[in-house]
Amino acid sequence: MLNEKIDQMGKVFTTEFGPYDGHPFYALRKAEAFLQKFGYSYGSLCGDEPCGIMLGEVTIAKWENLTEDERSAVDGMMTSNDFRNGSVKVTIKNFKGWASI
Repeated sequence: MLNEKIDQMGKVFTTEFGPYDGHPFYALRKAEAFLQKFGYSYGSLCGDEPCGIMLGEVTIAKWENLTEDERSAVDGMMTSNDFRNGSVKVTIKNFKGWASI
């Protein structure tokens, strides 16, 4: 369920939730709970586009409504080929939860 990968510099955290267990949005709900546990906010779904992730309690627009500057300012993103029935990948730059994992 939880597979962590760290880039060579140790600054990018990547994990994947899933696969589908028969309940719609199962992996998405698991990813959202993980992010909340570590104090991250996430943007709204917009089809199969990514959802931005930022540390703290912030409101993040749908990916399609973010400017290039806003997209580059997010701390990470959730991605999936199918948020309803597929796995969800979470990637975070400079992850703040290392001590808790």
